[in-house]
Amino acid sequence: MQKIIRCTGRLAENPYKVPGTARRLYSIEEICYYVYNNIYSIDIGFFSPDLLAFIENDLDLPETAKAMRDLLANGHGVRDMVAALMLSCDLYGRKETEELLKLMVRLSGYSGWERRAHIGYKYLRDGSYVQALKHFRGILKEENLSENDYGQVLLATGIALVHTAGYREAADCFYKSYRACHEKKALIYTILCFKLGGLGKEFEEKIGEMPKDDPTVMEAEKLWDEAREKALNSKTYTGLLEILEGLSGVNATEARLKLNTILGDLKDQYRKGVENGLVS
Repeated sequence: MQKIIRCTGRLAENPYKVPGTARRLYSIEEICYYVYNNIYSIDIGFFSPDLLAFIENDLDLPETAKAMRDLLANGHGVRDMVAALMLSCDLYGRKETEELLKLMVRLSGYSGWERRAHIGYKYLRDGSYVQALKHFRGILKEENLSENDYGQVLLATGIALVHTAGYREAADCFYKSYRACHEKKALIYTILCFKLGGLGKEFEEKIGEMPKDDPTVMEAEKLWDEAREKALNSKTYTGLLEILEGLSGVNATEARLKLNTILGDLKDQYRKGVENGLVS
């Protein structure tokens, strides 16, 4: 049974616009929700004079605004500001707030690019692949990345490319990731992208010299065979074959309508990305 949240303060007639984003927030609960779900990008600058004025005036929460101003005036950091914000309404319980604060302690040990990377990972989880791609490409331009870190960011970039650009570019990205950080996963993704894109020539140029009994190559081949068999035995595939056979029969018009429906669904699925797929 879901709990009912009683709103604190009032809803604003004019929303608070989060700088650098398209997000518009109308209540203290929405502010808390935004912070909770974007904690990797929240810093002390988020609690700007404009935000505190919005909380005081537009949301009619002067005591909350005053408490947060006092924290800032006394030199408290972002963790204390987040705690005060979360405790100002009933959206999140004490346990959830404590877990968030523990996460913030861990984040304090992250470098700048690592914090930025986690924002990109959230884009991937949400299926926002274009945003993820732009985000990770921005990180790749940083000069202070170690070779291993560079490889990790390339791996994430490749995943975004699978859903936005195509298998050739994604395979190239995964292969560069493998050369940088030597992760087995990156090589497997490389091989699978070559197969998915029918890129036999590119495969031979890059990793075709690897022995067929290489454990990683064998694992990729096994994953490919299992996925192919599953696809060929799926209801979607067998149903598509029946429709294709019907295109030349007496019910050709009906078959074309069914085919258009299936193709439309597949396009939508591709745009959104397969949430639990192999490279997601």
